[in-house]
Amino acid sequence: IGKIKRGGVLVNFGRGSLIDEVALAKAVESSRLSSAVIDVTKDEPLPQDHCFWSCSNILLTQHTGGGTGDEIDGKIDFFLSNLQHYLDETPLQSLVDFTKAK
Repeated sequence: IGKIKRGGVLVNFGRGSLIDEVALAKAVESSRLSSAVIDVTKDEPLPQDHCFWSCSNILLTQHTGGGTGDEIDGKIDFFLSNLQHYLDETPLQSLVDFTKAK
């Protein structure tokens, strides 16, 4: 965080564990950084008492915003269906044709 140009913006869409969240909040609050956009945090969901909630210049986006409540069940159902196809020696669903990869 200290290596970022003064007044810069930190954006993290990678791993929450990469950022010292307390140091980031202090850098934004002190105007060392102008702002931050955080899509992932060390703990998800972000605890209600986390320092990011009180930082007006930290934009939090929901990392799992594209998911659904039954997403895990759907993945399990898909796997089990393909497993049955495999065991029955019938065509699998959603095969990737690696010969078309560029």
